Amino acid sequence: MPEIVAAAFVNDAGDLVRGFNIQGTERTGDDSNFSVKVTLGPTPPLDQLYVMAALSDARVGFTVDLSQAGGAIAADLAVEADHTSGFYLTVYSAS
Repeated sequence: MPEIVAAAFVNDAGDLVRGFNIQGTERTGDDSNFSVKVTLGPTPPLDQLYVMAALSDARVGFTVDLSQAGGAIAADLAVEADHTSGFYLTVYSAS
């Protein structure tokens, strides 16, 4: 059975509004590209994780990827060019 290991709500400024097992957020895009890196707290290994995201503005497309650097796992979310949207993020473990 999948288990939720992290969850976050990030507003359209890229700020963490509320979250569970989140170390922090960092806006990584420029004025034409809204992208945010959400660093997770302790989690199972990357190969056991799955991510799901939903935008506050459902009219635009986005991508979300999990990455690992220096032992920290992060979810990178990028919204279509010239759009901004808050988002909900959930990370599951399939262990």
